[in-house]
Amino acid sequence: MEVNDETLRRLAQCLRQTLDPSASVRRPESNAGYSLLLLRLVDNNQLEMEVRIAATIAFKNFIKKNWRIIEDEPSKINDNDRQTVKSLIVNLMLSSPEMIQRQLSDTISIIGREDFPGNWLGLMPEILEKIKSNNLNVINGILRTAHSLFKRYRHEFKSNELFAEIKYVLDSFAEPLTVLFQASMETVRGNVDDPTILQPVFESLTLMCKIFYSLNYQDIPEFFEDNMKTWMDSFLFLLTTSFPKLQTKSDDIAGPIEIVRSQICDSVTLYAQKYDEEFQSYLPAFVTAVWTLLTNTGMLAKYDLLVSNAIQFLTSVCERENYKGLFHEESHGSTAVNELVNIVDFFTSQVMPELASTDESKSVLKADSIKFIITFRGMLPPKYVIDCIPILVTHLLNESIVVHSYAAFCIERIFMIKNASGGDLITVNDVQSILQQLITNLFGTLSISGSEENDYVMKAIMRAISLAKASIIPLVPRILPLLTEKLRVVSKNPRRPQFNHYLFETICCIIRLVYTCKEQIDTIGSFEGSLLPVFQEILQQDVLEFLPYVFQVLSLLLELRQPPTPDMYLGLFSCLLNPVLWERQGNIPALVRLLQAYVMKSPAKIATAENSLNGVLGVFQKLIASKSNDHHGFYLLQSILEFMPKDVVDRYMHQVYLLLFQRLQKSKTTKFVKGFIVFCCLCLTKGVDSLIELVDSIQPKLFGMVIERLFLLDLQKVDGVIERKICAVGISKLLTESSKTLSEDQYLSYWPNLLQALINFFEIPSDDTLPDDEHFIDVEDTPGYQVAFSQLIFAGKNDYNPVSDIGNPKQFLAIALSRLSNNHPGKIIQLINQMNAEAQKFLNNYLQASGVTIS
Repeated sequence: MEVNDETLRRLAQCLRQTLDPSASVRRPESNAGYSLLLLRLVDNNQLEMEVRIAATIAFKNFIKKNWRIIEDEPSKINDNDRQTVKSLIVNLMLSSPEMIQRQLSDTISIIGREDFPGNWLGLMPEILEKIKSNNLNVINGILRTAHSLFKRYRHEFKSNELFAEIKYVLDSFAEPLTVLFQASMETVRGNVDDPTILQPVFESLTLMCKIFYSLNYQDIPEFFEDNMKTWMDSFLFLLTTSFPKLQTKSDDIAGPIEIVRSQICDSVTLYAQKYDEEFQSYLPAFVTAVWTLLTNTGMLAKYDLLVSNAIQFLTSVCERENYKGLFHEESHGSTAVNELVNIVDFFTSQVMPELASTDESKSVLKADSIKFIITFRGMLPPKYVIDCIPILVTHLLNESIVVHSYAAFCIERIFMIKNASGGDLITVNDVQSILQQLITNLFGTLSISGSEENDYVMKAIMRAISLAKASIIPLVPRILPLLTEKLRVVSKNPRRPQFNHYLFETICCIIRLVYTCKEQIDTIGSFEGSLLPVFQEILQQDVLEFLPYVFQVLSLLLELRQPPTPDMYLGLFSCLLNPVLWERQGNIPALVRLLQAYVMKSPAKIATAENSLNGVLGVFQKLIASKSNDHHGFYLLQSILEFMPKDVVDRYMHQVYLLLFQRLQKSKTTKFVKGFIVFCCLCLTKGVDSLIELVDSIQPKLFGMVIERLFLLDLQKVDGVIERKICAVGISKLLTESSKTLSEDQYLSYWPNLLQALINFFEIPSDDTLPDDEHFIDVEDTPGYQVAFSQLIFAGKNDYNPVSDIGNPKQFLAIALSRLSNNHPGKIIQLINQMNAEAQKFLNNYLQASGVTIS
């Protein structure tokens, strides 16, 4: 294709047509010089900006599609064009407006992924030359390019080739980057109140922080370890210094200081998680700085990402055992005291006599004595702690609210003390003799005026019943009426959220104890007979605060019950499909679990009852349309697939997948994609070819697009132990059990890449990155204030594993591949050889561990 004005004019006209959604443009991509023509258009200042932008996007897409050289296939771009593009693109990027610059920067990273460093030796010297510029626009452009080029280091396999490339980059770039960072920080320190200077410098700092993160991700480089003080001191300065001139007026869009601080939180989180030994001396200062930053940050939407990253840093720190001392909240009371104070002597001579005194007029001294036990319970010998319990039980009936509340709190805390091996210090044997009095006095406290809904007392009841385990069973006939009556009373006016929560926890705790005690199986009917009428009142009165709790308790009752399901449960089923219940966000997690329990326990009745399954699928359709609730839709759908009769499920699967693809097309999010992949893989475990045929019946070759655009691109994002195992088994079956994947060309072409993606899935940690606009979907998708969902710990659900019969997924894959290769001698090994060397090495390890080979 000849490069002249007429050619440029025609190409510009074609690009204008691309802006018209109704136009069909024939692009002469296959002609030599096409990429250079596009660059000429990008660089032509006489053209309209939209045409230049269109040319930039067309150029990027052309490079993305054609730059990679595939073995045994002719190159789609001739060598002269390749060299010319690489010689022009950096300078063109730096001289272009920002909208074009960003696109060209991405294009450089696409080329760099294939050619850098070995086939683009001139790129690094060019970057190093430009980074010395005095023009901040040039510096920011080259930093943006470096960030695009290096960010892939965050998600690559560890390999010799990767570390050799990173070493090359570090040897050339780490020092100039640090010098530029120091110079930028000097500019910031000297111009704190000058926004015209700070604005572009903060853009540079953001990019440098991102590059710092990428270069440090795989392992801490020696250079950055030696220069950690330079970076960390500056990070602290940026976190703790006020920049009022950089505050933006927008409530929604983050300003430069919020963006920089967000990125700094990412970087120090990385160091706290991976390089704790090297980072140890800096950590306390960063914990203080980030904590202070959080407490002083407002509630506006522009702070969302900053707050999210700051919380992530503090979370990562407090989750690590060796960092716990930074959060000085002594949950077990004092664990160290001044050596001059003899705690035991003081306890025996001062505290115990006062505690044992029957004189109730000294309520302040009694309260102080109980507080002493609360504070020093971890320092007292176990015998003394156990001896306190009967005395504390008597103080539960003290008329003073302070005394009996302290007594209840102290008992609850004592029951939570751990011994040296991590087990419970206090066991049921230690309280067996006073168990009945303990329960009687605790419920008696709830009859004292002012303590009818005492949080501390209700929590102590819960803890005592949990500690007693089966020993509490003989007392259940006395306890249950007291709990149900209390529930009936507080449901009239729910005003104490914590009390109500512990009340439901107590009910769930007793349910578990009764259902797990085989000797008490006959009492279950009377147990349900006491609770269900109260629940029915709560549902009829529409007590919003209690509905999520009631649904959780009903779920627990139904899950623990053995079939058949009683009519009193089945009669409730249709009420659960009432659309009003599903409008309240706090109900949804518990309602979904309850529907799952019905599907698991009574699949045949739901399948045959009029409109029952249609109603459940209607709920699924509503959930799947919501960004914040789509995962609940997938939970429900997976239960239907697992437990409903196959012939019934098959009638609906075409429509189900149609809905899923419509949502995928209209409103794709990372969470939805993960749920979709897991569900597809679950379907693959049931039958590979049947799923392929189903998806392709919606649109020809659609399943190939699922492989290419979802499995290959986003499989790594799936997290959760069971979810990842479902995916591993499903993809393994897709590779080895389909009659189509090896016989039809459209699927055969995906086979090596799909196997490599599965090996990556095994060997690389899940990718938990989210686009910036997806961090607060749950907040954006929830209309106004609603009652929140609070999980009941004692109502916890055991996760169902549909692939529990599969042992090690890696060995499952290896054995399946070996079996497949026996049926296709020589063919499988040829496909495996198309993977990269690192993936082949991992696969060989799987085969050896499984004791099989591929022929």
